[in-house]
Amino acid sequence: MKSIKVNTTGFLFLFFSLLTTEIFSQQIFATRTIDYTEQQLQGLFLGALATLSEDRIPLAYRSRVAGEPKLKCPTFLLLEVKRNLDLFSPDQQSILKQIFIRPQLPLHYVKATGQFKIHYATSGRDSVSSVDSNNSGIPDFVEEVAASLERSSRMAVNDLGYRQPPDDAGVDGPEYDVYIQSLGNGVYGETFAEEEVTETPQNDFRSYIRIDNDFNNGHFTSGVPGAQVTIAHEYLHAIQFGYRTFKTNDEIFYYELSSIWMEDVVYDDVNDYYQYLPGYFQARNSPFNQFTGANLGEAIWNHFLEQKFEDRALLRRPWEIMESGVLAMEAIDRSLRERGSTFADELAEFAVWNYFTGSRADAINFYEEGSAYPEVTLNGDFDLTSEISVNDSSRASTFRYYKFTTLTSGGIVITGSAENAENWRFAAIIIKPGNSVDFHVFNILAGRSLGFIPQFSEIIVVPVNALVVDGDDLPQLSRTFLNFDFKIQSTPATASEQGIKDISPNPFFIPRHPKVVFRFEPVSSNVFEVKVLTSDGRVVKTANLSDGSGALGSGAFSWDGRNDKGEAVASGVYIFLLKQDGFHQFRKFAVIHE
Repeated sequence: MKSIKVNTTGFLFLFFSLLTTEIFSQQIFATRTIDYTEQQLQGLFLGALATLSEDRIPLAYRSRVAGEPKLKCPTFLLLEVKRNLDLFSPDQQSILKQIFIRPQLPLHYVKATGQFKIHYATSGRDSVSSVDSNNSGIPDFVEEVAASLERSSRMAVNDLGYRQPPDDAGVDGPEYDVYIQSLGNGVYGETFAEEEVTETPQNDFRSYIRIDNDFNNGHFTSGVPGAQVTIAHEYLHAIQFGYRTFKTNDEIFYYELSSIWMEDVVYDDVNDYYQYLPGYFQARNSPFNQFTGANLGEAIWNHFLEQKFEDRALLRRPWEIMESGVLAMEAIDRSLRERGSTFADELAEFAVWNYFTGSRADAINFYEEGSAYPEVTLNGDFDLTSEISVNDSSRASTFRYYKFTTLTSGGIVITGSAENAENWRFAAIIIKPGNSVDFHVFNILAGRSLGFIPQFSEIIVVPVNALVVDGDDLPQLSRTFLNFDFKIQSTPATASEQGIKDISPNPFFIPRHPKVVFRFEPVSSNVFEVKVLTSDGRVVKTANLSDGSGALGSGAFSWDGRNDKGEAVASGVYIFLLKQDGFHQFRKFAVIHE
């Protein structure tokens, strides 16, 4: 028996190194109940300044801000600064207050629908491109922003059923306001939660949006497409603020992943979210509800649910539940329970889907755009002959991947245990030669028999720690490890497990049935030989499956009722012969011409 003890120390060092360099660390986002250190307050202050174009940053801070991480959407950083404004020094408060004043821009554009007012400039540091290809007197960029707002509103409200954002009480007129300005390097836009709507019971806010003026300053997606996905993203934030703003630190992730998903709903061909996927797939150490730069790629959670359940109303439902004060993770779980599932079960299947990307992509059964996604990093890759044991641990709401390649055919059984086992799900992905795929989700205490598995199959065992840690204590997310162990065993194939499993249809009616299919469990991946014989033993059809002739995969062969010369065979009883590695088997079937 081979036993594997997996060392996670390297992963821990990388994880905590990342947290100390990101503005979106667990140390920075907190409510007023958290006592900030001076260093943390400085991080918030510099992060807020980084949202500004360089010429708006006070000279004394420019060099320090230049070294700060760049945030595509600093909406929640700015909201946290605003909530804690009194904690900063008087000088810092004076600087920060300027960020929360609505921009003063000389021009505006309101389309005939009257829903949105876009504020802009054609000269100075905030100027947009002067190109006006339709000679309307309105720059093309501004018209594109207006069109994006209307499209985002139409799809979010009319198609998906979200509520319109709260009105802004008539500030700058009755329309929802969007300001186009030169923003900081790499900043796409932000939604400002301006003031609470006092006439409603929930903690909802009026808001306005600010976006960059050219999307040509460190942006992954530049120009008009950058503006389009930004509008889709920020407009959903405005809608979210109508349900309520975040209550605890661990909720921010859900606001962001939902808005990133909405970008692709409104503008499916832009794919700005691809920029977040490498970090997400390559380092799966961040808990599901921890908001870090590495977790932005978690927006594919909504893609997963959307494709699996084929109902986008499921993705609106948590916001309706959250409106009454329920925390995001509980709201997600409740919405899934309404569909007969749970967060734990769906997290396990989500982990399965995340394996089928890149070269393993399957657009029919898994992500539609999976071929463009990176591939997950394996936590172990082993050859399996008899049995292997794995002992490891993982954080709350994370999952790991261990691949086993079967060197012999046989029955496969997985057994094991886990700390707080009720919080765990295990998944087993089975990829047989020929790329036949199946997967199981199970309780590790009950174990799981995978049945007969051919030689050179791949089995990926995915332990899923579905424990949810929520509230304000995000550092607890990083400390919460649960231990698990499992053993995967292979037993030699018995005569009943290998060989021919099915002949269908039988009888084979010609021409009613175009083909008859013979299914079997291969005993290895070596050369297969199949033959169709008459009842007196004469060979009418021969195929060598190693060259692909007639093969549907490693365990299936189809035949059209013609002999090796291409002639239709007569009605009668025939014999299917399977030969491989000294193993052979016969099964009878009938051919009938109608």
